Amino acid sequence: MVGLFKYLFYRVYWWDNAVIKNSGYPIFSAVIGVSFFQVFNIKFICDFIFYIVLKRKDLIVQQDKIIGIIIVSLVLVINWAYFYKNSSATLEKIKRFNATQKKIWDTIVIAYMLITLMTTIGLACAVRNNIYF
Repeated sequence: MVGLFKYLFYRVYWWDNAVIKNSGYPIFSAVIGVSFFQVFNIKFICDFIFYIVLKRKDLIVQQDKIIGIIIVSLVLVINWAYFYKNSSATLEKIKRFNATQKKIWDTIVIAYMLITLMTTIGLACAVRNNIYF
């Protein structure tokens, strides 16, 4: 069984190698791609809890930037440690997928990316314009 983030890693790695032709550091680029969406998910969950559940916009506004830097750094370090160690096995396993499996996973990854971006941006607009649900 391959997970969503493993397949996302594979796709970003593939894009970096096949399209951009970056052979120098493709694993790090793929880790940044995966981490980008994970950080968006963490931000959405935190803002959703503060703004929608607790109805406390002041907690979002007063958040310290150092906490964000720490969260981004932790996500990058954890992903780097995991994918640096397991990238070969992950890439080989997914390369053996047939075309149908790749289409299904591509659809899932694209849906995940769109939902992540839309929900995070939508909540940011709601916070900015004082819209409660």
